[in-house]
Amino acid sequence: MKSRILSAWFVGFVLVSCGTAAAGDFTLVASPDEVHPSEQITVTWTAPAGQTHDFDWIGLHKVGASDHTYDAFKYTGGATSGTMQFTAPSVSEAAVYEFRYLLDNGYECVATSNPVAISPWPPPEVDLVASPRCVALGATITATWDVVQGKTYYRDWIGLFRAGASNQEYLDFRYTQGARSGSVMFTAPSEEGLYECRYLRNDGYTDVATSNTVTVGTCTHTLTIDVSPLGSGAVRAEPEGPLYGEGQEVSLTATARAGYTFSHWSGSLASTANPVVFSMSGDHHITANFLSDTSTLTVSSTAGGTVIDPGEGTFSVQDGAVVPVEASAGADCVFAGWVGTAVTERKVAEPNAAVTTVTIDGDYTLRATFATLLEIVYVVVDAPDDPGPNTPAISDPNENGSYEHPFDEISEAIDVSVDGVTVRVRKGTYYETLNYQGKSIMLTSWEPNDPCTVSDTVIDANGLGTVVTFESGEDIDSILCGFVLTGGLGEFAGAIRCTDSSPTIINCLIAGNRVLGDAGGAVYLNGGDAIISVCTLADNFCGASGAGLYCEDSSPLVVSSIVWSNWPAQIAAVSDSIPTVAYSDVQGGWSGWKNIGRDPLFAQPGYWVDVADPGMAVTPDEPGAVWVAGDYHVRSEAGRWDSWAFCWTMDDVTSPCIDAGDPEETVGEEPEPNGGRINMGAYAGRPEASKSP
Repeated sequence: MKSRILSAWFVGFVLVSCGTAAAGDFTLVASPDEVHPSEQITVTWTAPAGQTHDFDWIGLHKVGASDHTYDAFKYTGGATSGTMQFTAPSVSEAAVYEFRYLLDNGYECVATSNPVAISPWPPPEVDLVASPRCVALGATITATWDVVQGKTYYRDWIGLFRAGASNQEYLDFRYTQGARSGSVMFTAPSEEGLYECRYLRNDGYTDVATSNTVTVGTCTHTLTIDVSPLGSGAVRAEPEGPLYGEGQEVSLTATARAGYTFSHWSGSLASTANPVVFSMSGDHHITANFLSDTSTLTVSSTAGGTVIDPGEGTFSVQDGAVVPVEASAGADCVFAGWVGTAVTERKVAEPNAAVTTVTIDGDYTLRATFATLLEIVYVVVDAPDDPGPNTPAISDPNENGSYEHPFDEISEAIDVSVDGVTVRVRKGTYYETLNYQGKSIMLTSWEPNDPCTVSDTVIDANGLGTVVTFESGEDIDSILCGFVLTGGLGEFAGAIRCTDSSPTIINCLIAGNRVLGDAGGAVYLNGGDAIISVCTLADNFCGASGAGLYCEDSSPLVVSSIVWSNWPAQIAAVSDSIPTVAYSDVQGGWSGWKNIGRDPLFAQPGYWVDVADPGMAVTPDEPGAVWVAGDYHVRSEAGRWDSWAFCWTMDDVTSPCIDAGDPEETVGEEPEPNGGRINMGAYAGRPEASKSP
């Protein structure tokens, strides 16, 4: 028999690490890898035939300890494989152990298992309840326990005590037999008084839980009744109280006063019944709750003005009241009308009048809308007069969309815009989702003398929905131009959703968006004939049956664009959809005039990383995946704009998308040399377009 004393003989020896003697053929696995003292650990080993010995042994060692220092061991008997059980040793603090396979009663280690963490049992925590709370002499008391955490012992015990007695003065007891939960029964003492049950550890007198008290003897309970709010009603108890015997039935009836309605019972009775009957099994404190016969009117406004009467917020109004309301427009804006459930339910006398009334007979919402008088509306995320730059919750108090006082949210500009308005958005990142609301407006990025307009003007949905929605019959004059659309996480569309609408999408980079289902990772079209021109749809993700561009009952025109590296497909056309794709680069190819299917050679595509470990790349379907933006300018030996370094740089290759766009389109603002033909992709026709070789 091996002795731990042997370890002292080898103090100071240089130990041979595991791995010798063809160690690669020996394996050792321990399970589970986290245990408490006295719990079992299963060890499984394999050894090569012809290299085992009857006295090969497996030892339990602390990580870092020598092969001679072990807590337990067992011989393998020369078997080439097998399984054995070890009991986790006692520890005063958490420690990490491992198992080692050692040869022929010696100390030559040829295999080491995975580490096993052994931590002390947490302090015991036990829930203990005694019932009923009042019993007659000689009746049954039931004690129910649940060990929430901590070790249990076979001789843990539940004792019955007079309240206030020491742990040695028990009247009766029952062992738990190590069960983590259960019930035991006691016979109530023959002497009236207050009693309790206690949970004590391992045949000792250390208690870890004490139950509620139990009254043994004649049981009388008190019923306390309250009304809320005070004066809103009354309660009648039959029979009258407040004292009742154990198990006696009581009927409560609530009567509301004028202007109130009974709602529910709360406290030790949860019910909406009226009247209600219950049994007294202890003291009860019950509240009858009444509601005032009032409703709420929630008032708000869009940008461009405010509601001055009764103000904005949620107001409690007596049913039947007629509430006056008044909206006031700001500078360069006019009142456009009221919207909300109060309007749809025909409770507003004159929905198109700034001063009108609302009749209240339920809960309603009411929102004042305003329209701009400006032909161009400006949006700047960090305007000079904005006291909270990059923080939409804190805005310029005079913002109205003018050049001097721009809005700081794009949605505000859309709210006040009317058909024909141009919304100019200065560079920055706008964390919001947008809805065009059926308006024929142009929303465009804008930054004087800055070639990075598209790269640096970002609309990020931040995972809160689809970035831009067209769902109110928008047509070709509803234009979205010059943005990076990212961070979308929608049900049908990541970046753009069009329902029975035909907008125009120009010069947009659509990347890093996701869809919960099987639709459009970048764009979802359902009805209508949208135009997608000089755009890049790349690295968007959706379900197994979706695509980057998903067309359902829709026949869009896609021209001079790049559709690449979307998962699982680039374009899907279902339900009689016939997309027209021309002069575009589609991964895997797509039929159409002058399309190609060649690597566009992006400067640096974006990618997904783990939110907890930004250094770890993950697939976009991981719950914690976070998008890291890339650079989707295409490479050029003649010059490519580096939006991160803010300068032109030369590449050693040239993208096939340069000078490959629709020849009928002008080159626009593409820098020289430009080959006299527009490029493909989001930056085509812009000052930051890659140059022609």
